[in-house]
Amino acid sequence: MNHDQNQLTQVMWEIAGQLGETEKQAISQIRRTIRILGEETARDVLRQTLEVEAQGGMLITDGSRRRTPGGVYFHLLKQRIGQKEFFKIFAHGKPQRRTQAAQPGQPAQAPQPAATFNLADLPDVLRELVPHYGEASTVKITVIGRPANVVERGDVVMLGLVNDKPPSLPKGLPTPPAQTKYVVLVARKQWNKVAEAIKDQADALIIEGYPSYTQQHAGITVFTTNITTKKQQQAKREAQQSA
Repeated sequence: MNHDQNQLTQVMWEIAGQLGETEKQAISQIRRTIRILGEETARDVLRQTLEVEAQGGMLITDGSRRRTPGGVYFHLLKQRIGQKEFFKIFAHGKPQRRTQAAQPGQPAQAPQPAATFNLADLPDVLRELVPHYGEASTVKITVIGRPANVVERGDVVMLGLVNDKPPSLPKGLPTPPAQTKYVVLVARKQWNKVAEAIKDQADALIIEGYPSYTQQHAGITVFTTNITTKKQQQAKREAQQSA
């Protein structure tokens, strides 16, 4: 097995492990995802999956139960890819239709309407919204990433993160701004729980907290309520499964 195949296999097992996937078919689909779309895309879908899981998960279409982490991963993946990639990953090269064609005599499904709202129109909307804001009873944000630098001031540890890869959004929503900056404030007692773990370059922080826009850095300040790492979360999940 050459170096590229070794790397592919290593990434495959890493993603499968974080998703808790043990089924042969699912693991094979993860492998084909990495081979066809590339490691960066496969990891980016994993990042989005962990964000969804950290925010309470995702229900299946009929709302009867929560998707497994693997189910969330493949659902998000299918939203990203075209029919050609879908066949290669999920049908393993066998031509199949993703949706059933209309029967003779039945009208074809109408195309989805284009987005009718653009962020450039937001000032006009704000004039209608501002006098009538409702109350947000609970607000929470989840940020996943690795800090390039850590600044300590007394009992507070501060991290700077930036995101320029918006997640897959429902059709009709406008594209978010290209880049969002985050300054994360963590209590030292919380930071001590992850300080050693985050030294692992393959690990990343999972931060939950209260977001507040800060004009000084034209971004979001996150007041951390809970912090862990991907590997700590994975170890906890494995311990619960084996208990």
